[in-house]
This record gives sequence, C-alpha cells and structure tokens, in this order.
Amino acid sequence: MSFEPSIHDRQSIRLAQYDYSQPGSYFITICTQERICFFGDVIDKEMYFNEGGLAINKDWHELPNAFSSISIDSFIIMPNHLHGIININHEGGKSINHIIKYFKAISTYHYSLG
Repeated sequence: MSFEPSIHDRQSIRLAQYDYSQPGSYFITICTQERICFFGDVIDKEMYFNEGGLAINKDWHELPNAFSSISIDSFIIMPNHLHGIININHEGGKSINHIIKYFKAISTYHYSLG
C-alpha cells in the first residue's frame, strides 16, 4: 500500500515546545519506505532476519557508541518497522531527532552495501 495523503492524514504527536534533547526515555517507531518488508519474515510467530534485518539490528545496538549520552532499552524489529526505547541519560547530548536521522542514514547506507 502506498502513501495516500487523503487516507493517511496523520498529525504529528510531537509537542511543539518540548525539548527532545532532555534526559528521559523515548519510545520510537520507524517504518520502512512504503512499508516494504526489508528486514525479514515472521514465520510461526517468530521473526527471522534477512541480511537487512541483521544490519538494522547491528546498527541499533551500536547507537550508544555514536552518542555517549544515550543507552538503548527494549526494542523489536519486525519485517517492515521497528519499535525501540532510547534513553537520553544526561543533558548536553543530541536530540532524538538528530539520533534518528543518524540511525536512518547509517542503516540505509549499510543496507545498500548488502
């Protein structure tokens, strides 16, 4: 299913005046382009990663190496999206927006190499 603005009219749930670089835990959902199953398949209720899924898993685990102010918590990778919790542990770090942009860029790069 492709994106149709008339059907998929989603409003941002971000708070306009909130500082997303503040310490705290942030629940993140990232979907693949056009919700294509790039990361693997679910078979008998279990996720099996393909090369793309393995690359995404590795990139997610390495986020704290790129950003010393964060740690990662629970996460799950599905065939066409992932959910995860990123903890910003102290002030002075990057914003969630910056972290997610980095993750998307590096994971897209690694995926294209595979």
